[in-house]
Amino acid sequence: MLEPTDHELLAQYARLRSETALAALVKRHVNLVYSTGLRFTGDSHKADEIAQTVFIVLPLSVVHKIEKDFKEKK
Repeated sequence: MLEPTDHELLAQYARLRSETALAALVKRHVNLVYSTGLRFTGDSHKADEIAQTVFIVLPLSVVHKIEKDFKEKK
């Protein structure tokens, strides 16, 4: 069976607030986000903070965008 795409997982999170979908996105991308933060800062603690912030802000941004798009369509 094929894994859902990032877009499908984001849509699932936005529609259902699916923690499973969000966890799959985090698992899929946490190493990339952390290593990018580490490369830019050179500090593992800051890279951890960056990764945590990304995965806190991401779901909030998705929900906000979906709600904004919904209101604009009314």
